[in-house]
Amino acid sequence: MVNGKDWKAKARWIIQGWEDPELLQLDRSSPTANTLSLHLLLQVCASMKWDLTLADIKTAFLTADAKERDQPLYSELPPGGISGIDAGSLLQLLKPIYGQVDAPLHFFNTLKNYLVNQCGMRQSKLDPCMFTQHDSKNNISGMIVTTVDDLAMCGDNHAMKIVYDLLKQRFKFGTWKVGGGRYCGRDIIQHADKSISVNQHADIMKLETITLPRGRLQQQDAECLDEEVSMLRSRVGGLSWFVNQTRMDCAGDVSFIQKVFPNPSISAVTEVNRIIRRMQKEEVTLTFQCIPMKELRFLLSTDAGWANVDQTKSQAGWMVCAVHSDIQNDKTVLFSPIVWKSHTIKRVTSSTLSSETMALSEGLSELDWILALWAETLNAHFSIKDFSDGVYQQHASVHLGQSISDDIQTTLNNVTCVTDCKSVYDVINKDTVPHDK
Repeated sequence: MVNGKDWKAKARWIIQGWEDPELLQLDRSSPTANTLSLHLLLQVCASMKWDLTLADIKTAFLTADAKERDQPLYSELPPGGISGIDAGSLLQLLKPIYGQVDAPLHFFNTLKNYLVNQCGMRQSKLDPCMFTQHDSKNNISGMIVTTVDDLAMCGDNHAMKIVYDLLKQRFKFGTWKVGGGRYCGRDIIQHADKSISVNQHADIMKLETITLPRGRLQQQDAECLDEEVSMLRSRVGGLSWFVNQTRMDCAGDVSFIQKVFPNPSISAVTEVNRIIRRMQKEEVTLTFQCIPMKELRFLLSTDAGWANVDQTKSQAGWMVCAVHSDIQNDKTVLFSPIVWKSHTIKRVTSSTLSSETMALSEGLSELDWILALWAETLNAHFSIKDFSDGVYQQHASVHLGQSISDDIQTTLNNVTCVTDCKSVYDVINKDTVPHDK
């Protein structure tokens, strides 16, 4: 125990991957799941009332298949040597080691091939880190989202038990928890009613405000020194990550503070400290509601502020949620947050109508992507061509042919868009010429 905290000793051998003689020929991509895909898995899990399983693979890279190389690769012994091996010996690397630039991709390919070829899962065409399973009637029966060695899984108990058993035979797991746990910096809990909550408050409390010498914070207009800029970048990076994962309530503030670089002033330090204190004071938990699949709809809400960035550019924000179909009957319903964004519109807009329309357009583009990913998740015979033909040729409707169930078709064809801009609403719904252009 150190400073009142329990610490777990860990050791990791790290290879200096930049010295690999084939460095420039290696594929260095590192596939990781999109937050959207994880949220769709949590929504499917809650709606189907399946058990949520979170697991991580132990010493993942060493469990990968042996690598094939044009020339053998050797390494010196790690510091301290290896018991039973003479000092000065070289090791031939047959499997990926932490630090090798292609190790994450090689492990991912091993896991992907096993899930597809041995476990019978189907890899998504839209997110390569998402895998689904369907029964003989084309109903979804299981789902897995991978982020390197972390797995989020759910599905029908009978169908997925076969997959789980196969995974345990092939890989060694450090943790395997049913009903929630830690997943990529999130605390996830599945409740008795099968709804799922996601929280990052424990990690947010570890954020530290920037401390400057006495009197420095009073120099609000002074330009930050190099060390202060470094601290500021570190804090803003951390805040941005939390905003993208769970803290949509601070998305606007963080978006604005990102614009202070490359020459921030001390006032930016004051603002970053304020945002950190706000995040720590106001705990936020995302909840994925148990909305029946037949009644699930998607709702897009957009907003924009005209010329509120540097007096010339506008800020746009949008959020897509899963909601109960009762909302289309003017009833109050619970919702599940799926994805959100707040950012500065690149174009200079000439009016409120223009900025609000840009926000709506961006939100609709994201909604199209979500509908495609949702259709692929629930439909084993998903075709990108059929989907794109439906979206772009049928305008308001999505047609995927006879291979898709009526329930999925109803969800795709019944989306709700919400805006607080009356001029946008009037342009769409009334035969009038708007004053703004």
